[in-house]
Amino acid sequence: MSISTVLSTAVTGLVSNSSRVAASAGNIANVNTDGYLAKNAKTGVGAQVFTSHAFGSGSVHVAAIEPSNVNLAKEFIDIIAARAAYEASARVISTADEMHKDVLDIKA
Repeated sequence: MSISTVLSTAVTGLVSNSSRVAASAGNIANVNTDGYLAKNAKTGVGAQVFTSHAFGSGSVHVAAIEPSNVNLAKEFIDIIAARAAYEASARVISTADEMHKDVLDIKA
């Protein structure tokens, strides 16, 4: 495995965990917004409003103003887990940087 592969993997981890934190932060910010559907970090969308078709002729659209479906405990746990994963990815980059410096010192 090359250093560039390691760095690429670590940067992907940083970006992924950054989006997890952004989704959780948005959910926490909108916890008191009526009708707000919690966003998922992977898909970026919350639950969908369903339309059911009755006998193929018309449609019934069901919607109501409900409190947000944000679970604060889950959001804070997600942020803590994302922080730990982000720190791990950052440590991988630091270690790869040190290895790269060591290789250059050996060649010199």
